[in-house]
Amino acid sequence: MFTSAGAFSFLRYASLLLILLTISLLTWHRYGMNKIYALDPSRGFVYTAQDDREQGGASVASVDRRGNTIVLHCQLSKQYQWPFCQTAVDLAKVPKGVDLTGYDTMEFDASYTGPGPHSIRVYLRNFESEISTVTAEDSLKVNEVEFTVPEQGAMTVPIKLFRVASWWSGDHKIPLMHTDMRIDNVSKVEISTGAYVEPGTHTIEIHSVRFKGKWISQIQLIMVLIGAWVMFGVIWLIMTLQYFRTSFLASRTREAQLQSINQALKLETKELAGQARTDPLTGALNREGLREFLMNQWMGKIPTDPPLSVIFADLDHFKLVNDQHGHAVGDDVLQQFTRLVQSEIRSQDRFVRWGGEEFLILCQDTRDSQGRGLAEKLRMALARHAWPGGIAVSASFGVTMHISGEEFGDMLLRADRALYQAKAGGRNRVEVA
Repeated sequence: MFTSAGAFSFLRYASLLLILLTISLLTWHRYGMNKIYALDPSRGFVYTAQDDREQGGASVASVDRRGNTIVLHCQLSKQYQWPFCQTAVDLAKVPKGVDLTGYDTMEFDASYTGPGPHSIRVYLRNFESEISTVTAEDSLKVNEVEFTVPEQGAMTVPIKLFRVASWWSGDHKIPLMHTDMRIDNVSKVEISTGAYVEPGTHTIEIHSVRFKGKWISQIQLIMVLIGAWVMFGVIWLIMTLQYFRTSFLASRTREAQLQSINQALKLETKELAGQARTDPLTGALNREGLREFLMNQWMGKIPTDPPLSVIFADLDHFKLVNDQHGHAVGDDVLQQFTRLVQSEIRSQDRFVRWGGEEFLILCQDTRDSQGRGLAEKLRMALARHAWPGGIAVSASFGVTMHISGEEFGDMLLRADRALYQAKAGGRNRVEVA
């Protein structure tokens, strides 16, 4: 499945479908996907009249209904300091309420006649168990907004413009942590005359009050779409990796078959070419192999970033091994030493037989402190290794790091001096230049 062209063709069509779906959902969210909560009398909402007479005022309010229009009649008097007339509609019986947090705007359509500025206040009364009680209606939190009724009557008020009434918070001594605007449990909506209207006869005809929002918020929709795209990307990546893994395995199989054919035909050209760059006894690079690596890897220039370190290693008292145990054992020691070092270094490092029992390790992306750690690791590995005939083999190491602008030969010279210090210091040790 993962390797077939049909699977990737399906993914391309799926990506196109996901693009169209994303555009469609964003467009639908912009121009549709609306939910509406209308305070329509035909739906059973009852509007009642309220005024300031309970506070010692003399204003008189009354409400009547004309079809789906609610008419608030108000004879406003200045006897009370803050005179008002208002109509209230219960959304639910406290402590229950309606969650209006999913609505973005309030669409208000009304006409206003009477003296003074035609301003209206709308209160969203929220029941909160921390500060409200069932028996005290005035304990419902007052979220208010005030606006002037335009001549055409209809206007849209963003819900975010509602604020908790400071006079209510002060009168009820509300703690600071509970003075935030909340409309998650609105029990009552009140529509009142404004704060600075003139005394006289006022008539407010309320044609409609609608709360409007989206079934899913823009942020929620975007998060869903992002999740869908991330999931699609992960599936695409998994299929792509599986495809390349299968292709790689098939390539290795073909390479193995080709090598089998070459061996059957006894093609030795590649081996002969390899011998020109490697030491025939140990299989490590020789100086020519190192030169070719430097030329091919860095075009003859030594990099300064990332850092480059070299380690010179010299087998201690190797002449005694040859003299006491014979050259065959000495050769075996050199071969085992090479295998041991190559098993400890990284694939990006290079191991070179510099001459006789002296070797060089070229460590890319390695600082001198890391090079010292590697040399110490090799030194201890030599002590643990089981050598031919039970002989003890150790080595001295000189470590240095390339300096910016330094010639490669100068770096090798410093490493060689560090190696000399290790030998002069008693051998079987590591020195850093």
